[in-house]
Amino acid sequence: MTQMEAISQQLVALQIRLGKVERDDASKIKSLTEENAKLKEKNFQLEAQLAWFKRQVFGCKSEKKKAVDPRQLTIPFEEWQNEAEQIEEQRKQADKEIAQQKKEATQKKDKKHPTRLMTQGLPRREVIEKVEGYDLSKYKLLGYEESETLETEPGKMYVLVHKRPIYGLINGCVVPPKGQPGIIVAPAPVVPIPKGLPGFSLIAEVMLDKFLYYLPYYRQHQKYLHLGIDLPKTTIEGWFKPMAEMLKPLYEVLQTAVLTETDYLQSDGTTIPVVNKEKHKALKEYIWTLRAPLLKLICYTYPNEGSRSGKTGKELLGNFKGYLQTDDYSVYESICKEALACHVGCWAHSRRYLEKSEKENEKVTAKPMSCIQQMYNVEHIADSKNMTPEQRKELRQKMSAPMIDALEEWLVEAAGLPEVQYRPKGLLGNAVNHISKIMSTLKVYLTDGRLEIDNNGVERAQKNIVIGRKNWLFAGNHEAAENTCIIVSLLASCKECGVNPREWLMDVMPVMAKYRDEKSITGKYPCNVDLRSLLPDKWESKNPSKSNTI
Repeated sequence: MTQMEAISQQLVALQIRLGKVERDDASKIKSLTEENAKLKEKNFQLEAQLAWFKRQVFGCKSEKKKAVDPRQLTIPFEEWQNEAEQIEEQRKQADKEIAQQKKEATQKKDKKHPTRLMTQGLPRREVIEKVEGYDLSKYKLLGYEESETLETEPGKMYVLVHKRPIYGLINGCVVPPKGQPGIIVAPAPVVPIPKGLPGFSLIAEVMLDKFLYYLPYYRQHQKYLHLGIDLPKTTIEGWFKPMAEMLKPLYEVLQTAVLTETDYLQSDGTTIPVVNKEKHKALKEYIWTLRAPLLKLICYTYPNEGSRSGKTGKELLGNFKGYLQTDDYSVYESICKEALACHVGCWAHSRRYLEKSEKENEKVTAKPMSCIQQMYNVEHIADSKNMTPEQRKELRQKMSAPMIDALEEWLVEAAGLPEVQYRPKGLLGNAVNHISKIMSTLKVYLTDGRLEIDNNGVERAQKNIVIGRKNWLFAGNHEAAENTCIIVSLLASCKECGVNPREWLMDVMPVMAKYRDEKSITGKYPCNVDLRSLLPDKWESKNPSKSNTI
């Protein structure tokens, strides 16, 4: 081999090694570039999360927005076509009409004295103040100058003694009339717990304190100590299960009414810690919340030991026919497809996506937030004028539909923005993609004036569980969680119907106690009791004087 051939081979070998190094470097550069892009995206998401947490701690949590200044410049999108311009013109016209009608709806009305309205119907006690330091024999009474203060008396405990008369024959040698005993005793009074200490008023107070005013049993124990009686926490807690069992038939009627007597249902869910004795800790289980706006009834369910699975949802709602309004939990979509129910979206959830993305690009989100704000103004106008469902539907078609059309045009334009194209998982991209995906369900509320614009009604109902668990912390087992749903469902329905829950419990519990006692004697529930008429929506119509705003 000559020297030139050796040099040539070395050059070839060097070229091969150089090419390999270049390929390796290119691969590393590509890998590092991709990794850098991922880190930038992750950093962007973390900054958005940090901004959200800062707002939760230091900022305003209200979703209310100030009216948008009409002089504010619009988003610099590309020039819209004729159809888009027409939609924008309709939106502006609807804006003017909404502003005018809202102004009329919020005109100040003559207000009566608030103190007089607040204390109207309360009993009044009179105290005549003494005049001292003067000789009143030289004066005559001209009248009184009155002022009022609102007073209260602490609760009082007392023992109600039930005396049952016992009658015997005057002449013990005489045979009693045919079919009658020799000694007659008055029947025993109906009590909430057989052979138990508490009466109906005490049981009602305990249930209200626990599930309406969120007082755990140990706080109630302290309360009754101050009233002069030592009721141990375990004693009060022991009354809970028999009360839930007594009211369970009524709860089952409530659940049936919510699922079968209406074609409009709202659904959501929340968690409840339930003690698992095997794992020696409380596990988060799931409560399904059902609200029937047209019936004004609320039902909490704890199916399959607190499962949130799609199978559980289908078992619960699979036979429902009508409008089902929910958030974007995927199970509800599959339920609606299989049950042939119409899925109604929630504008409040969609607005939250946009509201969270404001810090990322406030100028871009200004227009859709303004549209949604005007849609809520339309609902305010309809509420203030007490419109019928038909009138509300007509108003929505006239004023809210142009807002939704403008919002759909914005979605098309926003999808082409770099913030959305290159960061689809960013806050703005997530908002645009989410609203675009569920827009068909969000528009359903325009077709029926009975439907609400959002799912906030059922979210408010969930506060009965959420606030409760922050005070009584957990349920002792699955049965306790189910019993909690029974009591809270009935009290929440009272609240929804504007029924005084104490009056309702005092009227309904004796009936349910007799209902329970009949079963213990005959082995089956009596047929002559209409439990449906005892639910708060029907009970209210029979007892209008006992209905109060709670």
